[in-house]
Amino acid sequence: LVYYLLRKAKGYSIEEHPVVRSIVEIRLYLEKIRPIDKKQQYQIQKLIKASENATSNTGEKEPVASNKSDDVSKYRPNPNNLISKVEPTAEDGDGVYHPPKFAPTSMGLDKSSKQERNSSRRDKEILKQAKQSDFIRSLVTDMEDRPEE
Repeated sequence: LVYYLLRKAKGYSIEEHPVVRSIVEIRLYLEKIRPIDKKQQYQIQKLIKASENATSNTGEKEPVASNKSDDVSKYRPNPNNLISKVEPTAEDGDGVYHPPKFAPTSMGLDKSSKQERNSSRRDKEILKQAKQSDFIRSLVTDMEDRPEE
């Protein structure tokens, strides 16, 4: 980038110069890295804040980690966090699972019988068919005494 600016300042031609290709390539890399940087920004800020707190508390710089496994182990899940911290109650003391008990309910007391439901369903179907019938429609239009279109 500095070489490019130097050539521009001196008035040299930069057309088809390898530095232009290199700058375009670097720009492409930066554009591809931008979404990754956005995703990691929170974690980076968190680490920076932690390091600032550590240096301000101890008064000296934090030593660099000796191996990569220490850094990786910081971010893996901690199995101890999966264990419940709540003390078991007296009811659960035997260690056996007891499913919850539900009160029994009766399902058909307020409902009509099967024959009544079928007859009402049949009546509704007959009424629906009658409304769609041409004969019934013509009777209704004759009874309304409206002028024909």
